[in-house]
Amino acid sequence: MLECLLLVVSIFGGIPFHETILEVFSILQKYGFVRGFHSPNFPDINSPVLIVIYGACLFLLLRHSKNNYLTIAVPVLGLLILMGLAIVNIQITHVLPSDFVGGYVFGGI
Repeated sequence: MLECLLLVVSIFGGIPFHETILEVFSILQKYGFVRGFHSPNFPDINSPVLIVIYGACLFLLLRHSKNNYLTIAVPVLGLLILMGLAIVNIQITHVLPSDFVGGYVFGGI
């Protein structure tokens, strides 16, 4: 039951977490944090949500795994999938790579 709650909170908490990050940046802008060094959509909305959801799912999958090879292969496969999604999103949406990296960093928090 507790693990289902972790998954639900992770899924539904990704968007409010992103909005909180944007609100913190707008507060910091009042104190001299100028938006001139990064794009207006920093961090990208897709990357923190992907990290939060994939991270929670990988944690739950690996927690109950008895196979040692699975505990190594699944995170590597997850990183490859996330890198592939970032490359595809950069090509399709023309968002700066720093927006995705920033989103991955904030999603990892």
